[in-house]
Amino acid sequence: MAWQRNIPFGYRMESGEIVINQPEADTVVFIYDSYLRGDSYLSIAKAMSRLDIRYHEAVAEWNKHMVKRMLENPKYTGQEEYPAIVSTDIWSKVQAARDRKTAGQRSQPICIEMVKRRLVCGECGSLFSKDTTMNTSGYRWWHCSNPECSHTFKMKDSELEEEVTALLNRVVTAPELFDPLQPTMPTISIEAVRIQNEINRELNKAAINEECLITMILGCASEKYATLDDGIEKKKIVEMKADLRNWPLLTTFDPALFNDAVKSVLVMNDGTIALRITGGNIIAENERST
Repeated sequence: MAWQRNIPFGYRMESGEIVINQPEADTVVFIYDSYLRGDSYLSIAKAMSRLDIRYHEAVAEWNKHMVKRMLENPKYTGQEEYPAIVSTDIWSKVQAARDRKTAGQRSQPICIEMVKRRLVCGECGSLFSKDTTMNTSGYRWWHCSNPECSHTFKMKDSELEEEVTALLNRVVTAPELFDPLQPTMPTISIEAVRIQNEINRELNKAAINEECLITMILGCASEKYATLDDGIEKKKIVEMKADLRNWPLLTTFDPALFNDAVKSVLVMNDGTIALRITGGNIIAENERST
């Protein structure tokens, strides 16, 4: 069922591979279409409950947070090892619609909403978290979520968007940047790094919760297995390079390109921003590296 062993609703494991669970995938498409028609998270959740569609075998009722997580999950576009259920165009339209609906509740644009899900500490690999408020000068503080790491930086939302857009323009003008400079080990996902950090913290406790530890170890192994090369990423790189041949330079942030091209946004030691792109290369302001 949905979310078992971190498999999102709409997929299932078959012979060790993640494949589409067609009845659930049809529900995912229905939810995306419903949201684009103007339905709210809550109204969609109520509709799912009325239709007796189970989000999880142990949970009959839906809530708005379940719907929200589905609508903001980029894996449905075919990211990582997941086959696509919705197109990147539909996903981007949903993100834009979410941004418009919540414009009065938050100050950051869609770029910040997307970047924050992939903003990673260049020191320890943990996700960054942001302060919900900005100071009077318009700067926002970001903090590494790893309590053992003190990495922080501050930047205006507009400056962060400009830097990310400028780095995206580097791959627009030079699609060959997607080609790895040399064979590399499989990239460890953000989720795998997060789980490994949780494992390390649990191992350092005086009283270890063995059941919890086993669950985390299995989850970490599953995430690492998902990064093994199955040819999907190579195919994706070929398709992106072909698409970018006639792509105009960006004048504003492009959610669809960011979603397809960027694995993570790195905060480097000096506070500068870099992109780890599909293929594994890191694109910094004035250099290309692996």
